[in-house]
Amino acid sequence: MTEEERIKQLMNVITVSKAKMEKINEEYQKVKVELEKAQTELNQLKQGNTETANKNDKALTEAEKEAAELLAQIETLEKSMNIK
Repeated sequence: MTEEERIKQLMNVITVSKAKMEKINEEYQKVKVELEKAQTELNQLKQGNTETANKNDKALTEAEKEAAELLAQIETLEKSMNIK
């Protein structure tokens, strides 16, 4: 193989490699976009879960407070009626 033929062969390899790299880059960009969308969706779900958990905690705290108040009222009634 002459030097000129070897150069042409290497140039072909370079051309093919560039084309492959472009395809890989395109796929990489697609995957990157998909991952970014997934991350955004996960963040939104996390935020929603946090908001729901906060609401549930608030409701639970309120229910505990009401239960304590009712228990105190029952104890007061028991004392006034001499019930043990």
